[in-house]
Order: sequence, then structure tokens, then C-alpha cells
Amino acid sequence: MRAFKSMLRWCVACGALLLAVACDRQEQLNREMRENLTTGYWQAGTDDSQLVRFTTSGEVFYFRCAPVAGSSSIDACYDAAAQPHTGYAVDFLNNTLCLLPDDWFNILHLTEDALTLQADGGEPVFYVKVSASRVTVLTEEEFLEKHPAES
Repeated sequence: MRAFKSMLRWCVACGALLLAVACDRQEQLNREMRENLTTGYWQAGTDDSQLVRFTTSGEVFYFRCAPVAGSSSIDACYDAAAQPHTGYAVDFLNNTLCLLPDDWFNILHLTEDALTLQADGGEPVFYVKVSASRVTVLTEEEFLEKHPAES
């Protein structure tokens, strides 16, 4: 009986340890995914004139953008006209992203340089990462002065 109780305690301790390791691993994956999502800007593969930025505080920002001639840099300005959502929430357990208040997307793929989202029954939308070091955020006036064709 004593051996049985010892073995039972050992099994419970091992189970608790495995659960803690699994939870730790899931937390690490969630941190990595959030970091991948919130670092830099995202540009939809179908629209090279707009950037999206997800912040660590749960806000989302939309920017109008234009390439800088002769370089890999991009000029951008905050675009209030293209701001359909102001916040987002991520459910990493179910791999979903919600643009608040109620536009849900499945996260099909998220790495440090690619993001694929899909609304229920919709076509997937592919995004590529644009590093923050390549983007210069200007006021709208500065942006239009530098890129008059974008007005």
C-alpha cells in the first residue's frame, strides 16, 4: 500500500510537471507569435499603397505609403480615411485575429516575415513584413509634398 501511494504521488508530480512544461511552451509560442505580429509593418500582397501596424497595446494603424525612388525605403503617413478598425485582439489558442469590434479572421500562417489571414468563406489575404527601419512616417502634408501623385 505504501509503495502504491508513493507511486501515485510520483505519477501526479510527473503529470503536473508535464502540464507546466506544456503551458510554458504554449506561452512561449504565444509570445513569439505576438512579437512577429507587432514588429514592423504589414503590407497586403494585393495593395502596395497601404501598410498596417499592429501594436503591443492592441491598437491597429493604417498608413498610406509610397516607395522612395532609388531605394528600398518607404514613406508613409497615417491614413485616417482607411482606418476601419482601431483595435484588435488575438486568440492564439484558436489561431484567430479579431479586428474590433467583430471582424474575425483565421490566422492561417504567421512567421516573422509573412502573415496569411482568411475570413470565414473568404479568400486568403497574404501580407509581407516591412521592417520598421525601412519606413519613414511623415505628416500627411510632408507625404503629399514628397509624393504629389499619391493625393
